[in-house]
Amino acid sequence: MHLEARFDEYRLELEFSYRGRAMAFPESRPDPGELLQDPQAMDRMAGYLVRRYADKISAVENGEACRVKLSFEH
Repeated sequence: MHLEARFDEYRLELEFSYRGRAMAFPESRPDPGELLQDPQAMDRMAGYLVRRYADKISAVENGEACRVKLSFEH
């Protein structure tokens, strides 16, 4: 994993590059039943929480290489 971070008086930008599958950032959270029964539901919950806190998200998958960019305004 490689991480780049940029910060100025307006925003914090994080860019993650890694090998593996792309992370999903769903707009709705998994329901409690899914969290108990579906092994991938926790991954979706993590992506949902990131989406709620980040102001902008971009995720790109190219073969085995993935890049996620997060932007946080302050």
